[in-house]
Amino acid sequence: MPSVKKRLGKEGYRKVLIENYVLVYKIDEDCKIVNILRFFYGAQDYIRLI
Repeated sequence: MPSVKKRLGKEGYRKVLIENYVLVYKIDEDCKIVNILRFFYGAQDYIRLI
C-alpha cells in the first residue's frame, strides 16, 4: 500500500483528515484553484476507491 500512496502523492493528490473523514484534493498552481476530488468516511479503504 505505501507504493500506492507514494504514486498518488507524485500525481499531485493530497489529503487532509477532518474528524472521521478524509478529504482528497489536488491544487492547480497555475489557476490558484483547489479541486476537491473525494470526501470519504475514514473507516473506508479510500486508497482503493480513488
